[in-house]
Amino acid sequence: MLRAKCRSEHSLRNYRQVLDSIGTFDPDHLKRWWARLRGRRLEDSTVRLHAAVAKAALRYLSEEGDPDASAALRWFRHCNVPRPEHSVIGQNPLSKEDLLKIRNALDERAQLALDVERFHGLRVSTLLRLKHENIVQHGENWWLVFRTKRKRLIELPSIEALCRRLLATEEPIFPWSRFRFYRTVLQAARKTLDRHVTVHDLRRSFGTRIYGATKDIELTRRMMGHASIATTQRYIVSDAEKMKRVVENL
Repeated sequence: MLRAKCRSEHSLRNYRQVLDSIGTFDPDHLKRWWARLRGRRLEDSTVRLHAAVAKAALRYLSEEGDPDASAALRWFRHCNVPRPEHSVIGQNPLSKEDLLKIRNALDERAQLALDVERFHGLRVSTLLRLKHENIVQHGENWWLVFRTKRKRLIELPSIEALCRRLLATEEPIFPWSRFRFYRTVLQAARKTLDRHVTVHDLRRSFGTRIYGATKDIELTRRMMGHASIATTQRYIVSDAEKMKRVVENL
């Protein structure tokens, strides 16, 4: 599991150190480990790293059929993990033109993945799991239909041309690891935009563009597949240029 997850020896050492500090993934032991960790007053970034490693290991063990890991993972999802703060200084959301520039630097299949993100803003895990069975035609309308990790049914209206391209692509449609897709997008963005872009920025920009076009927070929530509007609000970025114009007009 570690070799599949880590791209470098440095990452591998970090994972091993965290896993050694946890010891066992018994739910009661994990709760005590988390309480000790939060009591050490570590930097938020360090706490997030420990939480990410623990969740990754729990997901792996859960997929292997470990019932204790499944129970611990359910508990861990409700832990108060500190969230990173996102500065708006110099970080305007990606525009349609930015996305098209990134797209032009990709190969054909990666362009298809970016088109799915441009029109649907899927989570990366959902994007990479897409199959032909997730594409549904009902009359003249096309839909992407799938379930989230928490088994909620999501139905998103789609575009016929995009759906036909997905159906014409042999499965697995996107045969990459999460990290390979990360690197592909990052390298294309650095080449075309000269800025750091993560895959999650694609989803964030989708939410911002949907809300900017509709001013409808509930519609934006449904389009992004969120269970709560509070989650959607974190994705709606007021870019620095808009903030500047508001101040100038005061």
